[in-house]
Amino acid sequence: RQGQGWVFLDVRTKGEFADGHAPGAINLEYMFKTNSGLVPNKDFLAQVRAAPELPEGTKVLVCCAVGGRSAKAVAEMTAMKLPLALADVDKGMNLWKVEGLPLEK
Repeated sequence: RQGQGWVFLDVRTKGEFADGHAPGAINLEYMFKTNSGLVPNKDFLAQVRAAPELPEGTKVLVCCAVGGRSAKAVAEMTAMKLPLALADVDKGMNLWKVEGLPLEK
């Protein structure tokens, strides 16, 4: 879908993103990695609103590692009525890699 006018939003941590992501993806962390685990990014929605790659009406594929964070991110963005067309990438980048789909680093 990305080649059909969709923007790929990867909500994994910066480290996960650096290990490999969909070509052309943008990275906005839904959660941050800390010594005590993952913690929510309280500025996530503000960052989505401010991202120049996500103007009103953009079709957005949202992805994480296995689908949990991306599903929560889509739910939050939908609840806030962000003017975006959202789709969650089920099973995330782990399946993307298993399927041998293209990666950038």
